[in-house]
Amino acid sequence: MRQLDKLVAKNINSLSSRQLHFHLYIRRITDTCNTDAEMRRILESWLKFTRNLDDGAYLCAPVFFNKRT
Repeated sequence: MRQLDKLVAKNINSLSSRQLHFHLYIRRITDTCNTDAEMRRILESWLKFTRNLDDGAYLCAPVFFNKRT
């Protein structure tokens, strides 16, 4: 998942709406977004939130991330 995060970070602006939904879904991020821009903003926020977490914390991150957004 960390490798995928790196790829997504580099290509986030070229992701389609469907791809954005997919990337939010596989990270268990609550998807209440209506626009691609909102989904990109949330995904970028996720990448920043999890950037320095160890692997154990990364697994629990969706719970804390969803409560803060």
